[in-house]
Amino acid sequence: MTELAKKQLRLCENVCSFMFNGDEKHLEEAVNDKDFDPNFYYSDFEEPMIHTLIYMTNDTKTEIANLMMAIGHLIHHPDFDPNATDKFGETALAVCARRKELTPIAKIIMALPQTDLFCKSLTGLTLRELGNNYSNYSFLEELTKAEKNDFEVQGIPHLRASVAAS
Repeated sequence: MTELAKKQLRLCENVCSFMFNGDEKHLEEAVNDKDFDPNFYYSDFEEPMIHTLIYMTNDTKTEIANLMMAIGHLIHHPDFDPNATDKFGETALAVCARRKELTPIAKIIMALPQTDLFCKSLTGLTLRELGNNYSNYSFLEELTKAEKNDFEVQGIPHLRASVAAS
């Protein structure tokens, strides 16, 4: 493993340790380091950082609050990609579609203009289908609002829906 890869792993582990101790200063230092990669966690799982944080979160109020804080820092990183996929081809939104308590996280991600609301996993399921399969009605409600907002954006029209339909 190269020195850069070792440093990136340490930075990712620092972000992950934030989930347990809630030290926001520690989180900021890691995310703001020039070598931090917000889209990939160098671990056995080889998944985007946001997936790692989501999977680490239990359903407690404190851990959800810490997850929201961590994601707030990640989404402001200039290299953050909300459409980064794990080895199963799922984005963070697909993970949120399966877990009802993550709807506030999904809402944050859906609000990002570069988020693909019409993506499909490797199994061919859309976000809407995943939400339906897991009876995640609050997620589906937020997805409907985000899709509606996407179509109402002025200026150059977004092509998400036309690409998804083809």
